[in-house]
Amino acid sequence: MKRAHVLLALLLIVDFAWCMRPYWVAGGPSNPLAGVGWASPAEALDHYQHSQFVVGWNSKTMRLMNDQQLYALAGWLYIHGSDPTAANAEHPPLAKYIIGVGEKALYSAVAASMAAGLVAILMIFFFAARALGNPFSAFVAAVLFLNTQLFINYAAQPYLEVFVLAVLAAGVWLLARMWSGEGNALVQLVALSALIGLGTAMKWSVIVLAAISLIFLASIRRFDLLRRLIALAPLAAGLYVANYVMFFAHGRSLPDFIAFESSMIQRWIAVSAAAQQPPFTIWRILFTGYCSYGDYVTINWRWYWPVCGAALVGGLVYWLRKRTPLLGLAFLWLFGYMLFFSTGPAWDRYILPAFPASMIITVSVGQNLYAAAARAVTSRRVRSA
Repeated sequence: MKRAHVLLALLLIVDFAWCMRPYWVAGGPSNPLAGVGWASPAEALDHYQHSQFVVGWNSKTMRLMNDQQLYALAGWLYIHGSDPTAANAEHPPLAKYIIGVGEKALYSAVAASMAAGLVAILMIFFFAARALGNPFSAFVAAVLFLNTQLFINYAAQPYLEVFVLAVLAAGVWLLARMWSGEGNALVQLVALSALIGLGTAMKWSVIVLAAISLIFLASIRRFDLLRRLIALAPLAAGLYVANYVMFFAHGRSLPDFIAFESSMIQRWIAVSAAAQQPPFTIWRILFTGYCSYGDYVTINWRWYWPVCGAALVGGLVYWLRKRTPLLGLAFLWLFGYMLFFSTGPAWDRYILPAFPASMIITVSVGQNLYAAAARAVTSRRVRSA
């Protein structure tokens, strides 16, 4: 690794620590859930028993519970041996286990999400350095994303999307290394397969990484790597199932597991139908900040969201002309993830795992415009001479 990469990565770590500093909360051994507003785990559990997740939205005794509060409580329950389907069965358990580790080891409900956010920022930088061919341009892309309120808000709370972001960023970085021929391809394929399995055990949307990987390897004609990645599918599946070890420890069988996974799919179909959001809501959020539920406008939306969206057009034109593989990988990252949510309900935080790709593409457009302007100035000076 070059010295510039190391120095810029250290600057990113400092910037990240500065951004996260106001949000760090550690409640001590008696209250590791203080970071999400609870006085104790017992209070959180009592609130959960009367929340919309248990009694439903129409109950007169319903107490509203936010998603981050639910994930923090689920992490605490899981790490203390609870069946991972006891709370927040809508999502696989791994991210909540990691949240629980942060609560157990550091007495903080936000420790794990902040750690995932730091990993994500570094992976974004290292991938961008390869995609843009310049560590300083990569640093600009990473800093722009790091200092968005979108990232700060959701990395400073135990949301699942920041874990998804870290996995996707690490996955595309591995793919970039394989394209360059750097390192042992088989080791990197095993790591990629493990990322897909473990990431899907955090949230199902990580399955997009599998599709991105297959399409990218086919596009660069590395069919040998493509076949090996497909052959490693049992590894990914095994790691996914392994996260339910406590499910089986509570006396459940494999048919019970299959039935439970099927019920998760049915539950998400029901949630999508109940949300009554039109298709492509996630794109509407990106370009306008307006969601399709009530008059809600995301507080994280800023003018550079549609600027990044508009830059996609210029970036796509450039990619179609030059066919730069790693810029194409950034497009796969962005469009693959956004299309995954284009037919279902979407909230502003769903954009988080895709937004860094749009930042990288935007910086790429700026880079190319600057290079074109520099060539034009040089050409004019030559002609005038």
